[in-house]
Amino acid sequence: MHIKTPVYDFVTEYLTKDMSRLHMPGHKGQNILGCETRDITEIKGADYLLEPEGIIKKSEAIAAQLFGTACTLYSTEGSTLAMKAMLRLAMMCSDSYRSNRKFRILAARNVHESFVHACALLDFDAEWLYGEEMYSVCQCRITPEGLRTALEGMTDKPDAVFVTSPDYLGIMTDIRGLAEICHSQGILLLVDNAHGAYLHFLPESLHPIDLGADMCCDSAHKTLPVLTGGAYLHISNRMTELYGDLYLRAKKAMSLFSSTSPSYLILQSLDLCNAYLAEDFPEYLNDTCQ
Repeated sequence: MHIKTPVYDFVTEYLTKDMSRLHMPGHKGQNILGCETRDITEIKGADYLLEPEGIIKKSEAIAAQLFGTACTLYSTEGSTLAMKAMLRLAMMCSDSYRSNRKFRILAARNVHESFVHACALLDFDAEWLYGEEMYSVCQCRITPEGLRTALEGMTDKPDAVFVTSPDYLGIMTDIRGLAEICHSQGILLLVDNAHGAYLHFLPESLHPIDLGADMCCDSAHKTLPVLTGGAYLHISNRMTELYGDLYLRAKKAMSLFSSTSPSYLILQSLDLCNAYLAEDFPEYLNDTCQ
């Protein structure tokens, strides 16, 4: 399966022109670390991550095809940025937001600190799920039965449920079971999948989107061959069916928190990773699992 790499190819072609760099970054392509020649900014043809119309949009569409999502957005600021954008987008889609009420989310207590930062920045309320087993601050195993009990005990149902899976010790949550309960009550399921970007490429996918999550964030750099800071925001087909095409709204949500100077080195590594995922990675992953 031949996969195009439009971002990487653009920079490669740019380098062959050997032109004067009368643009940022200030290193002007002079190698100190060794990567500066490929480090560019938003010059003509390079597109713009927060409002893509060209090569970046094409590359993200390829990633969405590989992951089987309605749309996949790149982050050059880790899953921290993708998570904040996901929460903002969930808020914008909620009945609470449309009714001018405060967004409410039920979250497993072992959330990453960036979730707490998002609560402060977006001014929404979180209620905590402590789970049936919590041996350390890294763990908080939420079962479908436990979630159902928690929801039954709430006077007002939340707009969304948020869990971390895999957690920081590699333990998986029953995403399929949680999704069934959430969807039966009209609640979104959001997943911090920072440590599980590879899960879609197992012989039988265990990726949250494939198991019923509405949205999730993946750190590409944690388990895939991507530079540090490379990550994804994945939006499910179910979300598109409920709320229409969310690509532009997700970009707006991301722009609320992100730098206006995304790293083109990280973008190229995300772009090249698409080709890697489409080739031998599933086979290598299966061999490693065995």
